[in-house]
Amino acid sequence: MIAVLVVTSSLRRIDEEEKRLAEFLPAALAGLNEKPLLFFLNSPEGVDQVRSQVEKDLTAVLVVVASGGTEAVIQRIAERFSAPLLLWANPHLNSLAAALEAYAALKKNRPIKLVYADFLSQAGAEEISRFAAVCRAGEGLDRARVGAIGAPSPWLLNSPPESRYAAFALRWIAIPLKDLRRSIAAVDPKAIERVAVEFASGRVGKKKITDEAWRNALRVHLALQQLAEEEKLAGLTIRCFDLLSDGVTACLAVSLHPDQGLVIGCEGDRPALLGLLAARYLTGQAAWMANPARIDKVANTVTLAHCAVACSLLAEPATLVPHMESGLGVAFSGPMKKEPVTLFRFSATADEIVAVRGRVTATALNDHGLCRTQALVELEGVVGNWLENTPGNHQILAYGDLTPLLADLAAFRGIRFRLI
Repeated sequence: MIAVLVVTSSLRRIDEEEKRLAEFLPAALAGLNEKPLLFFLNSPEGVDQVRSQVEKDLTAVLVVVASGGTEAVIQRIAERFSAPLLLWANPHLNSLAAALEAYAALKKNRPIKLVYADFLSQAGAEEISRFAAVCRAGEGLDRARVGAIGAPSPWLLNSPPESRYAAFALRWIAIPLKDLRRSIAAVDPKAIERVAVEFASGRVGKKKITDEAWRNALRVHLALQQLAEEEKLAGLTIRCFDLLSDGVTACLAVSLHPDQGLVIGCEGDRPALLGLLAARYLTGQAAWMANPARIDKVANTVTLAHCAVACSLLAEPATLVPHMESGLGVAFSGPMKKEPVTLFRFSATADEIVAVRGRVTATALNDHGLCRTQALVELEGVVGNWLENTPGNHQILAYGDLTPLLADLAAFRGIRFRLI
């Protein structure tokens, strides 16, 4: 729940302020995408009364600075509410003067952001919408139960198995690989056939694999779904290369589940899973976890590749082919959409996010030496700087410019944000 606190000077009557703002507030607050708790205040004492009426765990607090003379009221709000705080200043009645004074005093000690826009401006609506999205994402990451099926793969030096992130309260649920194998063996063959029919309706295209590989991959898909439902997981990461000894991969499940709401990452990479979850909560859309395979400093590009990709990120249905490294199981090969993207990654302890904007300019490169889905991304930032500063291998690719959202998420959670 989001609380909107309209603060005004003690020299102004609350009923008059309600009347003055009645024609502006509904449209201005539409970007919240939910009905907020709305209060009008003109004294610090009013803050205490409001605090006693609302639930303890608010997602966010939006303070509409309706006039000057409100610094003490804003200070009391900051003291009484621990949720992320947005001060919205406007061009009227010394609002900006009061907001600046309060912001300068408060920003040293708590999560707070100041925006300036008139009530019906597009910029103001976008700021409010972004603030709400960031706060909901932080709440989602705090409440998420995430599974770790097996330890991180041994080559992942920036994904310690004991990862605990101070910035977020998400809970890691350790699941032994033997539990997944048990679930795979227990999948009902009739369920496999039902799912096979569902996926024949357009989500996948050509199959350059055997029927046995296809059904075994669907078996893994259903087993992971069962484990996620049993453990009430929002996401999971799996030490997938250990399944090669069973003749299967998890690539199909990693590709299909994100579009159904379950976020899955590969190789037990915990910071990468955190990035996939953050992208999902911030945008409502799936993102891609991929390996940087090549860079070109002259063209300022990075080539990304992986054998799993959410179908919603592709320009056309995927072709199913064997996994690149092993020649086993099922992997996804398809053309990425040629649109603007953001590449980012959390550090090993999630105390930093490094991001760079770019655009997919080429895809389906038909390079047999790379993982099956491939994309060439032209960066806005200098590729050499990205190479030097990115905190690890697996990059999260999300469509659109997520950098303002990621920067705000970092600011509200005490995380460093670096834009290349």
